[in-house]
Amino acid sequence: GSECLSTLRLTYDESVAWQCPTTTAARTHQPDVCQDIAQDPRTEPWKESFLKYGFLSAAACPIIAGEKLYGILTIYSDKTGLFDPEELELLKEVCDDLGLALKSIDLEREKEKVEKNLRFEKQRFQTFCEQAPFGMVVIAQDGTFQYINSKFKDLFGYDSTEIPNGKAWFRKAYPDPAYRHEVIKTWIDDLRESKVGEERSRIFRTRCKDGSEKYVDFISVQLETGENMMVCKDVTELKLAEQALQESEERLRDLYDYAPVGYHELDINGNILQINKTELEMLGYQAEEMV
Repeated sequence: GSECLSTLRLTYDESVAWQCPTTTAARTHQPDVCQDIAQDPRTEPWKESFLKYGFLSAAACPIIAGEKLYGILTIYSDKTGLFDPEELELLKEVCDDLGLALKSIDLEREKEKVEKNLRFEKQRFQTFCEQAPFGMVVIAQDGTFQYINSKFKDLFGYDSTEIPNGKAWFRKAYPDPAYRHEVIKTWIDDLRESKVGEERSRIFRTRCKDGSEKYVDFISVQLETGENMMVCKDVTELKLAEQALQESEERLRDLYDYAPVGYHELDINGNILQINKTELEMLGYQAEEMV
């Protein structure tokens, strides 16, 4: 019988005059029966082969779950008129069970695929975080530090056991109560006013585990999950350079204002742009009167 079935060529084309139960069931998604292969005109092209192997009747039922057709279960018999309504109902129940089983397998495979992709994305994220040139921390809605990368530990000296949450972090990083209150208030205000995906950048003077202080740019982004991802960049050198520049400008300004001689600067029209305090005292004027 298997030789007969292996040479069978099927078509779903409705215009073809002959249709076997298998193709009809596949096309209509309904059971189909041929109670007498020898007498059914639809079986003409393959009647001789089937009769040769003793196939006298056939019933086919689609295996379906949802809208997906998994296949067709076709049963052949050496008797005619075998497939009564009870037999067909039993066949349909078997096919329904097979459909559910195959759908369950599909769902399990899809679940495994999703879990595999999630593991891959998680691994890729962790690799990126661990190799990032800046500190990174993921903060849960309740303030728990869910993840700290190695650069964060290098930057501040603390690991996750020492700063498991924001409360512990604020106490260690900002030991001065007044400054800590200022930092916490700024963080809460930013959380309240920011939108998902919106970047927030704040620079704070932060105490490290070894007692040193660093100026750190904390760049936070609120995620759709409610968590916050924070990037920490050490900007101490930049901040100190800015302070040094400001102090230098102030010293130059003092040198200009308190020079032993008067100085003033004119534009092309002869208007005074600025004048030092020495010259103002010499002339007896206020700066507002001269500039």
